[in-house]
Amino acid sequence: MTNLDPLVWSYVILRTAMAIPQAVRAWRIHRQFLWTGALALSDLLAGLFVIGYARAAVRSAVGGWWVALFLYAVVLEFLRLRMMASDLEADDIIQAGLLPWIIIGAVPALGAGLFLVFDVLFPHEWGFGGGVGR
Repeated sequence: MTNLDPLVWSYVILRTAMAIPQAVRAWRIHRQFLWTGALALSDLLAGLFVIGYARAAVRSAVGGWWVALFLYAVVLEFLRLRMMASDLEADDIIQAGLLPWIIIGAVPALGAGLFLVFDVLFPHEWGFGGGVGR
């Protein structure tokens, strides 16, 4: 257990709490099981990116699959943001929760995923928080 574990789990729980209303909204608007399931999988991957960033065992267990998982999550996050912004005007973006989602939900998780991809492509070049988990 590292000193980052409480922070990591807190973030994963916060992101999940923010994603649930979005999944409900997506289901109400589209009524498509495949789209809602794809968003849920993307949310799970975002949590996995943050956990993988902090835990070496998770990084090594997933291995080279980080690249494909990251690309999937980036595409789904782009589609989610496009869907959320499509019905909004510029002033409504903050009220609809789009800006907080980008700042709290998307950027940290996808940033962690990007570093995991970087570690796959260029092994041991990134110290993961000053050597956390190495």
